[in-house]
Amino acid sequence: MRWLAALLVLVAAPMTALAEIAPEYYAEMQAGAPEAVTLKVTEVDTSVCVLWCSKQSVTAEAVVTAVERSSSGLKVGDAITIRYTHHIPSGGWSGPRPIPVLKAGQTTVAFLRPNKRLGYHPAARGYSFERVVDARAPRDAPAAQAAEPAQAAEPAQAAEPAQAALVTRTARCVIDPVPGGKRLQAVSLVFDDGTSWIAAYRPHARFWPFADKRVVFTGRPYTNPPHVQSVGGTHVEVKTIELAPGELAHAPAPERLPAPPTVKTLAELKARAGRWSRAVAPVEGGKVVFPDGSLPLRVFGGAQPGSGTHSLMARYVEGNDGAAVYAAAACAGDVPRCGMDDARGSGKK
Repeated sequence: MRWLAALLVLVAAPMTALAEIAPEYYAEMQAGAPEAVTLKVTEVDTSVCVLWCSKQSVTAEAVVTAVERSSSGLKVGDAITIRYTHHIPSGGWSGPRPIPVLKAGQTTVAFLRPNKRLGYHPAARGYSFERVVDARAPRDAPAAQAAEPAQAAEPAQAAEPAQAALVTRTARCVIDPVPGGKRLQAVSLVFDDGTSWIAAYRPHARFWPFADKRVVFTGRPYTNPPHVQSVGGTHVEVKTIELAPGELAHAPAPERLPAPPTVKTLAELKARAGRWSRAVAPVEGGKVVFPDGSLPLRVFGGAQPGSGTHSLMARYVEGNDGAAVYAAAACAGDVPRCGMDDARGSGKK
C-alpha cells in the first residue's frame, strides 16, 4: 500500500501550487456569461468512481424559472441539459474552487455558455451556480446565536455581508481597444463628471454593442477589500444595460469589438477627451503632427514609432507635464484596427 500512498502524494502535489481565483475575476466571468438564469434542477447523473478518482462527469436536467439574459433565447419553462466535469479536491488542495455537483430539487442561479450539440456548460467555473457577490462575507465570521427570550426582547440575526443597493445610472461605455499592463482591457462606465466604474477587465461580447455609446445601466457597485488583488476604484456588477434615449446603435450589429472613431486633427482628438480614438497623423521626432497643432506622443511600453504617417489607438490626456497623445498601439500607415486583432488584442469572438 506504500506505493499507492506515494502515488496519491505525487498526483496531489502539483495541485497545491495553484491558488484560488480572486473574486473580481469570478465576477468578470459572470458578467460575461452569455446565459444568466435561475433554474430548478430536476435530475442529476454523475459518472461512478471506483475506489478513487480525481473527477466526475455531471449531467443535469433543469427547468428555467427566471431569465436575466440569454443569448440563446431561453424562456421561463424551458428544459435544458447542463454538462460539465466536477474535479474532486484531494488533501492539501488550494487551487480554484471546483464546479459543485448540482442536486435534484435544487433552485439556483446559473451562469452558462450554450453549446449547439451538448446543451449548456458552466461559464464561471466554481461560481457558475452562485453569485460571487454572495461569497464576499468573511469566511471566519461566526453567525450570531439567537438570544434567549428572557434576556433580550428581539432575537439576534445572523451576520450578513453588507451589499450596496442596485442603482440605475446613465454613463458612457468606454472599452479599451487593446490590452494594457497585465493584459487589462477594461470596460468602464464613465459618468458626465469624469468619474468611472469598472464593469469588466476584458471586453466581453456582451458590451460590444455599447462601445463608445451613452447607456443606461442597472447594477450593484462594490469596492474590493485591500487583500484582494485588483484594479483600484469602484467596480460594478452590471445587471442590465441598454442604449440611452436618443443614442443610435452600431449598424450593423458588431460581431467583434468596434474600432474607435477616426480623427485626423487635434481639435477632433480634444473633442473626444477621455475616450479612445484612432488618430491618423504623421509622427516626427516623438510628436504627433496634426494639421492644426502637435503634441508629444506617449506610447504604452515606451517604444516610439519611426517617422511617417501612423495609426494610433490614442487618447488626449493632460497631466502635470502638459498635454500629450497617449497611444495604446501604433501602426505604420492607415490601419483601421491597429493592434486590435493581433496577438495582443481581443477584438474577436
